[in-house]
Amino acid sequence: MTKKTITIIMLVSVVILSMVIFINFKSAENKSNEIYSDAIMSYKADDYNDAYNKFSKISPFSALKPAALFRQARCASKLYQFDNAIKHYQKIVQNYPNTNIAALSYYNMALIKYDMHKKGAKQNFEAVIKKYPETEIATLSEYYLGCIYFNAAQLTDNDRKRQHYNISAANYFKSFIKKLPADGHSLDAVEKLMRTESELNQEDNLAVARVYYNLGNYSDAKDFLYSTKLNESWCDLARNYVKLGEYSKARSVIETGLRSFSNSKDIKEIYEMIDLYLSLVPKENGVKYLMAQVIDCNGFDYLVHLNCQTKKGQQKIYCLDGLYKKYPNGRFAPNALSEVFYSKVKDGKYSEAERLGRLHTKNYPYSKSSPFVMYQMAKVENALKKPDMETACYKGVLSKYPDTYYAYRAFLKLNKNSGINPDIKVKPVVFPYKKSSENNFIITLAELKDYDLVEELCKNDKFVQSWIAYRKGKYTTSIILARDAMEKINEKPPFSDLRWRLVYPVHYYEEIKKHKLDNNPTLLLSIMKEESHFDDQARSSVGALGLMQLMPATAKEISDAYGLNGSLYNPENNIRTASLYFSKIKGILHGKSALAVLAYNGGFNAVSRWKQYLNYEDFDEFLELIPYDETKLYLKKVLRTYWCYTNIY
Repeated sequence: MTKKTITIIMLVSVVILSMVIFINFKSAENKSNEIYSDAIMSYKADDYNDAYNKFSKISPFSALKPAALFRQARCASKLYQFDNAIKHYQKIVQNYPNTNIAALSYYNMALIKYDMHKKGAKQNFEAVIKKYPETEIATLSEYYLGCIYFNAAQLTDNDRKRQHYNISAANYFKSFIKKLPADGHSLDAVEKLMRTESELNQEDNLAVARVYYNLGNYSDAKDFLYSTKLNESWCDLARNYVKLGEYSKARSVIETGLRSFSNSKDIKEIYEMIDLYLSLVPKENGVKYLMAQVIDCNGFDYLVHLNCQTKKGQQKIYCLDGLYKKYPNGRFAPNALSEVFYSKVKDGKYSEAERLGRLHTKNYPYSKSSPFVMYQMAKVENALKKPDMETACYKGVLSKYPDTYYAYRAFLKLNKNSGINPDIKVKPVVFPYKKSSENNFIITLAELKDYDLVEELCKNDKFVQSWIAYRKGKYTTSIILARDAMEKINEKPPFSDLRWRLVYPVHYYEEIKKHKLDNNPTLLLSIMKEESHFDDQARSSVGALGLMQLMPATAKEISDAYGLNGSLYNPENNIRTASLYFSKIKGILHGKSALAVLAYNGGFNAVSRWKQYLNYEDFDEFLELIPYDETKLYLKKVLRTYWCYTNIY
């Protein structure tokens, strides 16, 4: 054979061998997945012996091996085989040291040793703190180290050692309660801290006070707050006075704090204190009084903002104009500038509006008012006869703020008000991330329904926590977690991103289509999502019931007219009744779905009155003129949700 032939044969052999190895590996991995899934079922059924044996059969070469070892350790603990549990945790720590599961293993191993009074607990807790310093388990480890030293102090007869142990225990307890004042161990930490007879500085007293406050023990909290510096504790003292019903003292402390110590506090806490103060006095008078008492304190822009809201017409615009100019970096500047901008649009001062709109776009690109300003800028450019700029603004809304109500409006403008397909193709809510080298392990655990371990390993990922809540049937919790997490992302992912399905899941869609009548089924779905977050047992503070939050009187009127009966907590009956009602009010409003959504929230009579008496040129202007902020925002939320559903699905 020639040298070339030999080389080809060798290459072919290598390829065949690689394929055989790969096929065997995939087969072994699939087998491991089957075993793990079966073991999880046994674990959930409390058959820990069977689960332990099944987890032990996971191949040592499988990616699931660390999870299997962890689960074996948990099984062993359930069977009171604590030495065996420690052995399995130790294997994880040694073989997978740089993983989240190793951190949990260190901590769980330390807990077992602590409970069994075994040697090594102290070293394990110290290792958790050293290796994973920013985690919650590191803070919890401080509590247990405090307990170890505290117990040692109780057992020794050596005064010098006792003093040393008490000092160490006190330091750990102090650190722990400062970081986790509301934890279930906090009271025990405080009680043991007191028994160490350690001297408390003002910072320590504040931490102890917060523990008592979180437990509802406001009297003891006050005693410790009196031993702190007012510049550090005035917010805590004010909250505590309110809980004790000592309102005049609370107002006095807040006034002093805002006047003298506001620069040392986070701005959110300052706003909270202003709100707390205004909850104790007539709001408008309180705003003016505070403005006179705490001139230009940190957070004064909030008082100016509140003061502006009490004014009308041009006076309000002058006030807002001063607000954004004096506090351009404050929280309320973007909204103030947007209102000044829109006043110019309404007055037909388009050149001035264009200047202000560009200023807003440049300085506040991701504020809540940004989509509104950019959408209105398109209308300004239209008035200034700049069609290319008008189109650019509409496209800008779609690209920068794709999940907003104004993206939906921009889409309609660009497409000459042509509608969207009223039906959607339902897709399942799946794990929120696609597979990658970084998250394959977590996704595999999720696919195998080991939700508890996924939850432990991904405590800081709100999308994963949302997905777990969804899998457990906690749909409202799931939606809120995902929604809040998505709100924190400035540049939104494309609608194909799996996380969107958690923000906008689909439930009861077949029932909606079954009873849709002449209604848009996706619009009804959107109303349901905003009304109840798919909680069929929901009841509002005013008595609205079920998925579509129908008022009993409204439901009775529809039921009597169409011969229906059944509970509004029954999903199908609720959907059918709501669809009939929506179809009725839409028909009265000449088939206008957007007006029907307004009437669904604000009442038919109110919508008819606004249509008759408000002075407007188009629907956008009509919506902004509606005097009920709740109803105005309701329509924007529902149509935003409708828009997102049509894009995601």
